[in-house]
Amino acid sequence: MNTALTPAPDPDRDKAVFEQCFAQYRTLNEQLNRIPPFAVTLTGGFWYIAVVIKTYGALGAGYENLARFCLMMFAGVCNLMLILIAIRVRDVMRAYEKPLSAYAAGAGPDTSRGRVPFLGDYSMIGMYCTLILGGAILSFVAGWVLFWKGNAAANPCGRGRRDRHCRALVCRL
Repeated sequence: MNTALTPAPDPDRDKAVFEQCFAQYRTLNEQLNRIPPFAVTLTGGFWYIAVVIKTYGALGAGYENLARFCLMMFAGVCNLMLILIAIRVRDVMRAYEKPLSAYAAGAGPDTSRGRVPFLGDYSMIGMYCTLILGGAILSFVAGWVLFWKGNAAANPCGRGRRDRHCRALVCRL
């Protein structure tokens, strides 16, 4: 029997691998838990700039609406990207769970009881992503309703007027 091809188990190496995997898993968990507050801060900041601040002063009313519309669309796109980032971080965490549970078989708590049936291991991140998706949808709808369609007072072209200002991108629907 050739023992050179089958190395003997090394408990110190296994412990070191476990500790490294667990440290990486803990870091991923911290990153995952920072995504929802970041989404709220980002969306709230963009909404504040677009909706609450009265005027920038440097832009005309039509261009100001275009800037606000773009800001709201950017907020929605950022929220969609944060959803994808959260799912990816959770996928990477899942890859670390297998070696961690293999080393510490039965030592961790049984978390299978508290899972939402259709979400499984992704129950918490699924709920986070649903809330972030709601913010994205509201950003898209608010941007369209408040700043793209606009009203006649904020739109330099008015409704249906076609003059030199209406050649701008703002007035083309």
